[in-house]
Amino acid sequence: MRVILVTGFFDPGARDGKLDYFKRLDVQLRTNDTRLHVLNLNTRRIPPPLNGESSPILLEKSHWLPIDRLVKPLEFHPDVVHGASIDAACWNRSLSRERIRVLLYREHIRHVLQRVQPVLVIAWHQFFGSHYGMRSLMHECGVPWLFAEYGPLPGTILFDREGQGAESPIVTRNDAFVASPIDNTDLDRATAFVKKVRDEKRTRKPQTAPGQVHKALASSSRAGRPVVFYAGQYDCRTGMVPRSLPQAEQTSPVYSSTLDALSHLTELAERNDWTILFKPHPLAAPVTNNTGTIAAPDRVVNVPGANLFECLEAADVVTTIVSQVSYMSLIWERPCVMLGRSYLTGKGCTAQPETRNAVEFAVRSAIDLGFTAEARSAWIRHVAQLLKYAVFEFDTDFSAPGLRGVDDAAGSLATVCATPDAAPFQDASTNDVTGNMHAAARMRRLYAILSCV
Repeated sequence: MRVILVTGFFDPGARDGKLDYFKRLDVQLRTNDTRLHVLNLNTRRIPPPLNGESSPILLEKSHWLPIDRLVKPLEFHPDVVHGASIDAACWNRSLSRERIRVLLYREHIRHVLQRVQPVLVIAWHQFFGSHYGMRSLMHECGVPWLFAEYGPLPGTILFDREGQGAESPIVTRNDAFVASPIDNTDLDRATAFVKKVRDEKRTRKPQTAPGQVHKALASSSRAGRPVVFYAGQYDCRTGMVPRSLPQAEQTSPVYSSTLDALSHLTELAERNDWTILFKPHPLAAPVTNNTGTIAAPDRVVNVPGANLFECLEAADVVTTIVSQVSYMSLIWERPCVMLGRSYLTGKGCTAQPETRNAVEFAVRSAIDLGFTAEARSAWIRHVAQLLKYAVFEFDTDFSAPGLRGVDDAAGSLATVCATPDAAPFQDASTNDVTGNMHAAARMRRLYAILSCV
């Protein structure tokens, strides 16, 4: 039986649906003589009936290791440096500590690959340091891999071949995706899907009770101002960092961070008499919930943890760098100004300023024109193409005409496994950790010693 290896940071006690989805996917894959093996990149056990394993605690407790005595800075593989830079920024840790962790994760994953012999690897969420550290390893071992993540449409999942967000083929080969054929039946299904999602108020995260936004906007000094709803994202998990790499510019060519864009929007709001309704990403809220750092705090209404639907109802226009709130804005027929690049790039349903100077005009036009007929038509076409060619059903309590199910996902993955590039595992142990065979040998010895601790 063929094996598909799934990697990620999974919490068996969470209500995020990930492991439940993989259980259902495993059942369907077994009808195609294929099964899943889940590698949890933390120490939590994978519950049955899934086959899987957790990672040794040494990977989480490795910061004390004198790694710089074993591997010199120039010996680090660029993928390791990239991954370590992301996690160091995300967790406010030293780069040297994260290099240790990413190196050991990479060595651990190589051992798992050698033992499990997968024909395909699925990494849940691209923007973890350990997954960046795997990139060249997969190539060297001859194993194809995909990225999995919640789909841009609520209740769905998306498998990407080359990258997520701005690095996805949906963006990098936009012309081909936009040209994907659809018919009137597909458009009708897309319209029905959008209506159902809106009627059910379906979103990826549970929402708090409404009231916070209305209360925050009730100040008489803000009455009558257009409301620009700005949704933040968790910058270090979007491809925006480190800014020194071209992928960061690809994702966010204009702004370096959520707060960078907020500061500029505040300047524009002062000049145009807008109110900025700012909802930081839940994981970033502790960092970004102090509007005292903004030049004109009266212009910014900061609502961490606010009800998303209440924010959308209050908004005249929605803007974000790459948050999936952009999709929710279109579902709720609010004009959207994208400040970065996402699956919506080039689809014709949002404004897409490419420079700081162009942002003001884009927001003003969106306020004046609203959600236009042209944007609505392009939006429904985009949804139809996503449903037909990209996303699959994820939520067990949600189905809609045209939304492909878990059986379709299993069939699609089985097809990927059967392609010629799904080569047998090749042992790349001579240089797989750092790109340098001598440094790699030192790391293998270190990992072997630690595994016995």
